[in-house]
Amino acid sequence: MKVGTDGVLLGAWAGRSDGERANRWLGLKESLRMLDIGTGTGLLALMLAQRFPEALIDAVELEPASFRQASQNVSQSPWPDRIQVIEADFLRWEGRGCYHLIICNPPYFRHSLRAPVEARRLARHDDQLPLDRLIAKSAGLLCKNGYLALSIPHERISEVVALAAKSGLALSRLLRIRATPRSAIKRVLVQLGVQSGIVKSDELCIRDHAGAELSASYHELTDAFYL
Repeated sequence: MKVGTDGVLLGAWAGRSDGERANRWLGLKESLRMLDIGTGTGLLALMLAQRFPEALIDAVELEPASFRQASQNVSQSPWPDRIQVIEADFLRWEGRGCYHLIICNPPYFRHSLRAPVEARRLARHDDQLPLDRLIAKSAGLLCKNGYLALSIPHERISEVVALAAKSGLALSRLLRIRATPRSAIKRVLVQLGVQSGIVKSDELCIRDHAGAELSASYHELTDAFYL
C-alpha cells in the first residue's frame, strides 16, 4: 500500500496538544513509548519519531514484504535507534510493556470484493484485524495516561465508541475530514483514552472549494512531513 492522505493526517494529528507547543506527556518519569500497529511502509512510526524526539517506538507488521520494507525505511531514516520494527500478528503479540500512544490506520472494508493480492487484502479488509479485537487488545497495552488513535470511516463512529466503552476507553478527540468544503464527511480520526473528559471535536477540509489546491488547514497540520 502506498502512502496515502489518511495515514499522513493520522500521523500528524495523533497525540497532539493544543498547538503542539506543549507535550501532554512532559514530566514522565519513565520513557515515552509508542506503538504503530500494522506499520506497512513504516510511515506512522517514522512520523511519530519525527514529532516526538524523546519517544521509543515499536512498529508491528504481519505481512513479510511490508515488514522488510518498513525495516529498510527505518534503517535509512534519522531514527533507527528509536524505532523497532517487529514481524508479528498484533492479535497474538504479547507487547513490550505499556504504551503512551498507540496508533493504527486499520483495515476497514468488511463486505466489499476481496483484493486478489494477499498483501493488499490484509491492508484493506478487517477480517484479519477486526475493530473489536483491535480496540480490546490495544486497551490492554495502554498506560493509564495513554491514548489509542485510529482512522475510521465516518459511519463507524458509533460502533467504535461502543467498542471502546466495553474496553474501558472513552472518546477524547475527534477530527472529521472532508475532501472539499462541499464534500460529505467520509473519514474520521478518533483518539480514545483511559480517562474520560470533554471531547474536543474539529473538522478539516483537505482541499479548497474548487478542489484544486490543498487547504491552509491541511498545510498547517502536515507541512513538516513534506519535502
